[in-house]
Amino acid sequence: MIRIQSSRPFIEVDGTKHFCERRIVLLAEALLASRGKIVAHEKLLRALGCTKGGLRLYVTKLRGIVGPHAYLVESDPGLGYRMIKVSAAEYEVIDLCAPTSPKPLSPRPSS
Repeated sequence: MIRIQSSRPFIEVDGTKHFCERRIVLLAEALLASRGKIVAHEKLLRALGCTKGGLRLYVTKLRGIVGPHAYLVESDPGLGYRMIKVSAAEYEVIDLCAPTSPKPLSPRPSS
């Protein structure tokens, strides 16, 4: 769960408070208010009063805050951004260093 308090400003994600710049809080507010729908770049630029480069910087910082809590800030190039909650079931850990046992070979048919 994400809770925002723009007067302080901080973002609380799953009980952990992250104090951050007011523009990051405003960005989170705008994305959460859209309930998973894309928010246009232009709308975010007006709400934050920043440049495109500034918006990218704030999105990167927001991703750093919400990412470890399984929230994803997605970019739709040319359109805008949206925030969604990612299900834990969508993650799979693969240990590439673990030894694997060879599969037994099938016996060849005799001729």
